[in-house]
Amino acid sequence: MHDLLLAKDILTETLKQARKLNLKKISKIIVSLGHIDESHAGYDHHSLHEITPTNLKFNFNLIKTGTIAGEATLGIKPMTKSGWCLKNIYGTK
Repeated sequence: MHDLLLAKDILTETLKQARKLNLKKISKIIVSLGHIDESHAGYDHHSLHEITPTNLKFNFNLIKTGTIAGEATLGIKPMTKSGWCLKNIYGTK
């Protein structure tokens, strides 16, 4: 579930930046992804779910449909610090 929430955050930020760049279609998105552990609400601290690139890409592909990023690929580069950041957006004006 946390993978889906992060995918939504990435899509939201990507669409926001694409508007600023006047992009009509997004073909590729590059993000940096560090270690992210999210504990499941209502469970003890031993129940952690790590967000992985594979799960993140799967969830991103589910939610991008119907947007200008509908055909975009998501590239994920590892980073040493925790969290994520949008690195680059490729598309057409």
